[in-house]
Amino acid sequence: MFEIGAKIEVIQEEAAALDEAFVKEEREKTISDRPGLLSVRKFFELYCGNVYLKKKFPLPQRSGFTEFENQERAINHYWNAYKYAKASGTGSGRAAYAISQAMEGLGASSWRGHNKEEMCREASAVLGSRLTQDLDRLNDVLFNEILALCSDTVGASADVSRGYLYQARSSLRELPNNVKCFSALNKIRLSRPDLLGEFALVEKILRGS
Repeated sequence: MFEIGAKIEVIQEEAAALDEAFVKEEREKTISDRPGLLSVRKFFELYCGNVYLKKKFPLPQRSGFTEFENQERAINHYWNAYKYAKASGTGSGRAAYAISQAMEGLGASSWRGHNKEEMCREASAVLGSRLTQDLDRLNDVLFNEILALCSDTVGASADVSRGYLYQARSSLRELPNNVKCFSALNKIRLSRPDLLGEFALVEKILRGS
């Protein structure tokens, strides 16, 4: 779902079908693991939001999606993901960060009583804790990139943010050369060269750089 090359119509049809399936499960209560269902729905809403989020560094291979980017749709999906994260007791870090991203694109100082800095602090706390427990190098790369961006948003020094990027690069070096890692900014899996290029762009926009 949501791979490069997929047509927006196909993506929207898949999303609508999944949403209908979720609603049916919740209505009929045919699943015993409700927290598990809510967690899955959290990721579904994140993926939907990722389709519509306006990208900070647009990629040529995603040019066909640019006309469909819509910050309002993106932030509403991310807000749903955040609610499902809270309701399921699963991590809200990625959803909180995504809300802060969408708020920046909207030029909004707050969203439903939350501001970018608050969301980034929550994301940093949740994902920072995950890093101490999670041995998955793919998550290390993603979470450290998010932490670099969040620390910049809350006004930390550029050295702090660069430290997280250094950790992201270090984790990336431990992965196979042909690996693709999820991008915190472009919201798709990127090859090693493309992700390193994104890190370089991120480093240029850090405060004080």
